[in-house]
Amino acid sequence: MIQAIKLEKMLKKKVMGCMIQVNLLTEEEESPVIPIDTEVEEILIQYNDVFQEPQGLPPKRECDHAIHLKSGAEPPNVRPYKVPHYKREAMESLIKQLMENNEIRKSISPYSSPAVLVRKKDGSWRLLWTTES
Repeated sequence: MIQAIKLEKMLKKKVMGCMIQVNLLTEEEESPVIPIDTEVEEILIQYNDVFQEPQGLPPKRECDHAIHLKSGAEPPNVRPYKVPHYKREAMESLIKQLMENNEIRKSISPYSSPAVLVRKKDGSWRLLWTTES
């Protein structure tokens, strides 16, 4: 652990580091089921094609947006996370399933997003990734 004063001094010196926040997870209590108002339910039924879960990626657009880098700029050299063997198969399986369902696609970007596997309460895996810097 580090005190706020030390952290502030380090930040002023522009020291690079990694900050990790640990939170204690508690078992979730079952939330009460709140009935949907009949008027809202009728609207949901009437427009059920709008409120469905998306099936795959959105359609192609006329214009794909891009972030143009300054000339000579290169992506940072960051090593991928190490994935233990017992997680690698699950991760590859989840990625394959997402690609088959057209929920993700292969990227040609020189940038990457870290991905990690987290075990759910039921014992299955959840694939998490972030695009934040």
